[in-house]
Amino acid sequence: MSEYRRESSARAVCRYGRVFFNLRRHFQLTSGEALLADVIDTLSRKTGWSFASKRYLASTLGVSERSLQRMLDKLVESGLVERKRGRRGIELRVTERWSAARATDGPARSSQTA
Repeated sequence: MSEYRRESSARAVCRYGRVFFNLRRHFQLTSGEALLADVIDTLSRKTGWSFASKRYLASTLGVSERSLQRMLDKLVESGLVERKRGRRGIELRVTERWSAARATDGPARSSQTA
């Protein structure tokens, strides 16, 4: 099963994402914020930066553009996502802090469960 599917317009559409619960708790993120970080990570793997519009990211997550902006602001303030203005508009990527934490994230141990 593929992570993406093609619609009739031939644009890739995200079908599912991963929520790293240990990271969500560690960084005190909502599930939506953790999912947004993962979507940005996935979209930026090929070129290093994600060029997805706020409209696309909001529709992918099923939230308003304003809610997406608040989630994005929190991720940037937390040092988990970088943003810059590029030729294509706003460009996003996860920071080394997110990548390193994700790489070491394993299944929750019994001492970590609430």
